[in-house]
Amino acid sequence: MESALLAPPHLLLTNVILPGMNGIELAATIRRVYPDCKVLFFTGRASSYALAAPAAHAGGRFAVLNKHLPPQALLDLVARHLDPASEMPAVA
Repeated sequence: MESALLAPPHLLLTNVILPGMNGIELAATIRRVYPDCKVLFFTGRASSYALAAPAAHAGGRFAVLNKHLPPQALLDLVARHLDPASEMPAVA
């Protein structure tokens, strides 16, 4: 979080499950300071989708990705989400 204060992020790519603060809380904190920051969550657990759903219903626009995403697909998603003309998908 401290590094985000030094250089405003355009995109947060984080795991849903983290030690201490989870990725949903981290994203909410970042988005309070930088509301235009896009968020991509990674998860390897189906239960993580349930964690992200309330954030989406509260106005968050987040994409939740499976950890087994091929590297080129991840790069394509990052490029698409950083494109100002692209819409971020809501949590599925």
